[in-house]
Amino acid sequence: LLPVAWSLMSSFKEKNEFIDKVLSFPSKKPGNSWFSNYIDAYRLMTYVTSEMSYVSVWGQLVNSLLYVGGVTIVCTLTPCVVAYIVAGYHYKFLNAVYMIVIITMALPIVGSLPSEVRMVKALGLYQEIWGMWILKAHFLGTYFLIFHAQFSMISKEYTEAAKVDGASPLRIMTQIIMPLAWTTISTCLLLTFVSYWNEYQTP
Repeated sequence: LLPVAWSLMSSFKEKNEFIDKVLSFPSKKPGNSWFSNYIDAYRLMTYVTSEMSYVSVWGQLVNSLLYVGGVTIVCTLTPCVVAYIVAGYHYKFLNAVYMIVIITMALPIVGSLPSEVRMVKALGLYQEIWGMWILKAHFLGTYFLIFHAQFSMISKEYTEAAKVDGASPLRIMTQIIMPLAWTTISTCLLLTFVSYWNEYQTP
């Protein structure tokens, strides 16, 4: 708790106090409130783009939530649906999809962000928030393997019983199989949200 207490105490100090009196309590100067640092930080929480447009802290928060929320849904839903198809249907080319995922995980793909940004610019999606969602809509990665293992463990009797009752493939996926795998889906949603909330490079 000491580092937390020291950080909180230091947030009330002025610049010179923070440098010269590292372990001292903050001193209140006449005319300044205890929360003057927080007030100044709130006022200065704007950024200027090349078009000289100002975005408030609330605009930044909304932008972050839109980015993280959309990417979280897309990054979880895409491998989930692809893994469901690969695990539930028996076509030869689906084995190739599984192998593609394994190969891409084994290859050291480093520095792919510049090529992704160039592709988004070529498609005219660079300044659009949903362009970032599309950029992240792929099924390659660990979540595909997690979902594939989950769907492979679910008994085929659920699907067969639903087919006998006349359920369509879409209804079987959304109303029968997905609820059975909801704990896995919700865990992946949470982990994806945390990882993209802490990501600063792409936004």
